[in-house]
Amino acid sequence: MTAVLCPICKRPAEPKFRPFCSKRCADVDLARWFTGAYAIPGAPVDEDEDVPPAEEEPAMHFALLAKIAARNGLAKLSMGMSGDFETAIRFGATSVRVGQALFGARAKL
Repeated sequence: MTAVLCPICKRPAEPKFRPFCSKRCADVDLARWFTGAYAIPGAPVDEDEDVPPAEEEPAMHFALLAKIAARNGLAKLSMGMSGDFETAIRFGATSVRVGQALFGARAKL
């Protein structure tokens, strides 16, 4: 059986702090998570992928989301944006995004 080495300093791990060799190395690792030195990459985000198609009325999408949320016992439901927030609220939205109404349209990159 090979010895487990501390991922921070490469010394043999101590059972009390496994997989680390000491509290210091465990704290160094934790600090790296807190400061963002470690990151778990997510899938690329397409800004428009969570928006109903422009040619469709958003109400049917909001109704479906509300039904899914109710079926799963979710108390919070985030849907709707500056242009359709009133419809989203009618369908149960507890949170809406209204950045464009407050700050204007984003500049295209």
